[in-house]
Amino acid sequence: MALLTHKERNEIFPIFKTCTYLNTASTGVIPETAIAEQDRFMNFYRGDTLQTQPESFEKIIEIKEKAGKLLGASPEDIALINNTSFGINMAGWGMDLNQGDKIVLPPGEFPANVYPWKGQETRGAEVVISKNDGEQYLDIEGVKVIAPSWIRFYDGYRIDLKECSIITKKHDALLSVDGIQGAGVMYPDLENSGVDTFSAGAQKWLLSPTGTGILYVRKNAPIRSIFQGWLNRFLETLDFTNVRQYDISEPKDASRFEIGSYPYQALFAMHASLSLLSEIGIMRIQEYALALADMFVDECKSLGLRIISAGGKRRSPIVAVHVPDAAGVHHILQEKKILCSCREGNLRFSFHLYNNEEDIEKTMDVIKSVIKN
Repeated sequence: MALLTHKERNEIFPIFKTCTYLNTASTGVIPETAIAEQDRFMNFYRGDTLQTQPESFEKIIEIKEKAGKLLGASPEDIALINNTSFGINMAGWGMDLNQGDKIVLPPGEFPANVYPWKGQETRGAEVVISKNDGEQYLDIEGVKVIAPSWIRFYDGYRIDLKECSIITKKHDALLSVDGIQGAGVMYPDLENSGVDTFSAGAQKWLLSPTGTGILYVRKNAPIRSIFQGWLNRFLETLDFTNVRQYDISEPKDASRFEIGSYPYQALFAMHASLSLLSEIGIMRIQEYALALADMFVDECKSLGLRIISAGGKRRSPIVAVHVPDAAGVHHILQEKKILCSCREGNLRFSFHLYNNEEDIEKTMDVIKSVIKN
C-alpha cells in the first residue's frame, strides 16, 4: 500500500505529474507545503516591519524535536548546520587527535567524508581507507576514529552502526558517521547505537532546502566546539535588548556548534518537511522504502541484470544496477522522464515515501525495451 494516494502525491510533489522520480539519493523533492512555508517567511518582509519573524525560534526548537524523533536522539544533542561537510569538520576538529592516531574509513566513501578527515593529517593523524567491506576491517591497532557513511552513496551498502560502536569502545575511540544517505528514510536509533557524531545535510531524504542539515553530538562525547558564535548565548532568554554581554557561558547542549544567525527562510521549509516525515512515521517510511527496493531488485533480477547493491541487513533504499552502456541507458531513461543517476559505471535508483509500484513498472518497461534493442 502506497504511503500517499495518487492525489496526495501530485499535490504535495507535483514533479510526479510529468516525471518518474527515483533520484532522492541525489536530491530530495521538496514538498509544496515546505515551499509555501518558505514563501510565507519571505513575504513577512513585504509588510510594514522588518523585525524578527516571531515564529523563528519556535520553529528551530520544533525542528530539533522532530529531527530527534526521526533519528532516535534527544533534541538537546542536535545542532542545525548547513551541510554534511560542515558537521564532519566540526566534529573532527573538535576531537583530540594526536600524532599517529588513525582515522579509519570504509572503502568507496563520498569525498565529503574523506577530505575533512584528510585535513586532520596536518595534526599528525593518519587516514586509513579499508580495502574491504565489513565492520571487522575497521578494527585496526591505533584507531582513534571510525568514520563510515551509514549508507554508501553509490550502491546503498548499509553499515552496522552498533557493530562499529563495539569496535570503537574496544579501542576507546570515537564513531563519527556521515548520515546524509539515510537520515529521513531509515531509523539510526542514535542514542542506542553508540554513535558519537552524526552529520547529515537535509537536502536529500529529509526533503529540505540545500543549506540545511543536522549535526548530532552524543552527550558527554569528548568533542569541543572550536568555533564560537554569539546567538547561541542568547537562545535561553531571547533578550536582544542588551547584547553587550561578553561573559555568557557557552551552551552545554549541541547548539554550541551553531555559528551565528540561522538561514530562517530555509528552516521554515525544513520544519514543514520534517513535519510530513514525522506524520507518516520514520518506521513506516523505512519499511515501505525497503519493500520498494526489494521489489525493484526482484524485477531487475528477472531480466538477468546484475545487482551491485548488497542485500539482507545491508539493503537500503538505494539500489545500483549494472547494465551495458550505463551512460547510454541513463540518457534514454532521462528522455522518458525517468530520473535516476549514473554512478561509478552503474545506474542508481533510490526510493522514498513518494514512490510507488507504478514508478517501478514504468522504469522496468523502459529498461526492458532498451535491453531488447
